[in-house]
Amino acid sequence: MSDRNLFSKIERNGSIDYMLRTTQQHHVQLSLMADQKAHIMVAANTVLITLAIGTFDFEKPVWALLSLIIFSFFALLFAILAVYPSTRKGLTNTIKNSRPNWLFFGTFTNYDYDDFSYNMAKIMQKDESVYEAMVNDIYQLGIALKETKYKYIRSSYRIFFLGLLFTLLAYLGQVSDAVGF
Repeated sequence: MSDRNLFSKIERNGSIDYMLRTTQQHHVQLSLMADQKAHIMVAANTVLITLAIGTFDFEKPVWALLSLIIFSFFALLFAILAVYPSTRKGLTNTIKNSRPNWLFFGTFTNYDYDDFSYNMAKIMQKDESVYEAMVNDIYQLGIALKETKYKYIRSSYRIFFLGLLFTLLAYLGQVSDAVGF
């Protein structure tokens, strides 16, 4: 449903510039928030794993502690994947009908300076091209947030929650066996 002439019908307008700038800043803020959440999960799970391994008795394993270590490890892994840097050629290979995003370093660093400056000059020649480049950048940033950061963050929190739940159930099971329920 791509209509390249769609942007040619838009006249330069301060409110459009403001809207695009605000949308892009909003996406950058969402990316920063996702990074903060991932760092919280990395720190919390690293501390939990360290403490759990330090108190683990290999001769008489406590299954609740073992489940905490395992679930925390996988939650940690997904949190790391959320912030793992990717510098592949943008998202143009994964997004259907996508164009190179010359505003994203992961795209333009794969080309020499002459190709980059040529494409940037082409974009800057017309307001419609600038708008199209900005919309493309916002779209690809949103896809990256959805398909990488937030997907892995969500998985990390789910695994962490399930781990706490499973740890509690394992602990209650061991306590009930020790007490004789």
